[in-house]
Amino acid sequence: MSAAATLNVKKEPVDLMDIQDQLLKVVESHPNSITTQEIFDKLTSFSSQNVIDGLNALLKKNKLQVRKKANDELVYVLNTTSVVNNLKGADSEEKLVLQIIEEAGNKGIWNKIVHEKSKITIKQLDKILKNLEAKKLIKRVSSVAAARKKIYMLYDLVPDISLTGGSWYSEQRFDSEYVDLINACCLRILQQKVESCEASKNLLDPMAYHNSTFMSSSEILKVLTESNVSKITLSLNDIETLLETLVFDGKVQKRVVSSSGANSSSSSSQQPQQVTLYRTIPPIIQPTGLMRVPCGHCPVMNDCEVGGVISPETCVYMDEWLNF
Repeated sequence: MSAAATLNVKKEPVDLMDIQDQLLKVVESHPNSITTQEIFDKLTSFSSQNVIDGLNALLKKNKLQVRKKANDELVYVLNTTSVVNNLKGADSEEKLVLQIIEEAGNKGIWNKIVHEKSKITIKQLDKILKNLEAKKLIKRVSSVAAARKKIYMLYDLVPDISLTGGSWYSEQRFDSEYVDLINACCLRILQQKVESCEASKNLLDPMAYHNSTFMSSSEILKVLTESNVSKITLSLNDIETLLETLVFDGKVQKRVVSSSGANSSSSSSQQPQQVTLYRTIPPIIQPTGLMRVPCGHCPVMNDCEVGGVISPETCVYMDEWLNF
């Protein structure tokens, strides 16, 4: 055979499904996003054209999303399974709106912002939003900060606390009575802690007695939960928020200590954590007599007069106060 003779090597056909599987793994390893060039660099065993064909196939199957960055560079992200399964039959405008809402996460997005980003007319956008709601792909949520705004998010997401207001809001309104109830319960728990330590007051030195009257927020939450006072489940952050109001009111003292000394057997490599402790304190100045008398905060004081319809002789507030 001549040295100049060439050998015809038969090329094996490329498996498109194998490319798609490899692409999904690569994109999944980059949860934020990945550029086309980065995909090329990781899949060097395939030609550029094969990779592009695989990307297009995954885009048609709605397993990937393509997005444009600020510098007009295209990036790819993995589509969520729940959204992909329900996108069958959706047109391009619906996919665009759904993608914008998905990017907003559990904080939701105002329909006006969706309009600005999608460039879809308000009338058409309203139809798309209603259609996506009917498919249970998105839901409309209310915000305590702006009740009239139409805010949308993915159907399965739990709204962020900035929208719901947290445990202290009921039906988009601040529940002041409930807050006052839990506030009073926290104060009473701290008072009972001081009372329980009174028995050992003479057995301990003053500093040890003082330290024994403190409670951590987790301990207060445990007692509150066991008492079944609250109908809803309160978090540690909820309790600490209320305790801060008691601190500002001068009813509770707090201090931050290190937990490293709590367990001497803990390993030295473990980083000590800071724990906030609370204790009730007596008021520096007792309220004046006028503030304790109903007249000091009577809602109809200006209409009260001797011999009138509202008078001290017939005052129900005064009777309740005297009978207390």
